[in-house]
Amino acid sequence: MALAQEHRYPSRCGVSIRSQFLRAFGQPFDLSLAHKLHTFVFVGQKHIAQTRIQKITTFQYGSVMCNVPFLGSVVCCFEPSTLKEHSGTRVAVIRVLRSLKSDPIRPNPSYTGPPLSPQLCPQEGQLLMTPYRRKLQPWAGHVDAKSTPKRVNRTAALAVLFDNALVYGSTA
Repeated sequence: MALAQEHRYPSRCGVSIRSQFLRAFGQPFDLSLAHKLHTFVFVGQKHIAQTRIQKITTFQYGSVMCNVPFLGSVVCCFEPSTLKEHSGTRVAVIRVLRSLKSDPIRPNPSYTGPPLSPQLCPQEGQLLMTPYRRKLQPWAGHVDAKSTPKRVNRTAALAVLFDNALVYGSTA
């Protein structure tokens, strides 16, 4: 309890209802495809890290319009990337475990963005895909990417999961 008291996060109404509390790779969490912002709290042995990650399931094409191509919710987990391009780095990816029966994946009827590749739709057992520079690739959180004055590395908090994996092993 003392650790939680030391790392309280002030907000307008306490911890967000949508916050996901995670301690390990492989630990399932739900992800709404309609939300533009996702809040995660990573619990480590001696510290807690909170982050808000934008555009995990939404995409920006052109100026400022943020597109929400799919509705529904999926159960996912973070895992260390085993992709060749991430070899030797601390990069986390998101694996889709399943769709929620109570809120299945479906096309957003109000989506007005460009035509979508079928690979963009979250699929059970696959990595969550995202468009980047007009190409599809797995969503990736580069833990050790440097922050700049214009861009903060919002995925640096995932370092807690890498640290916990060293201490406890990598599964939930």
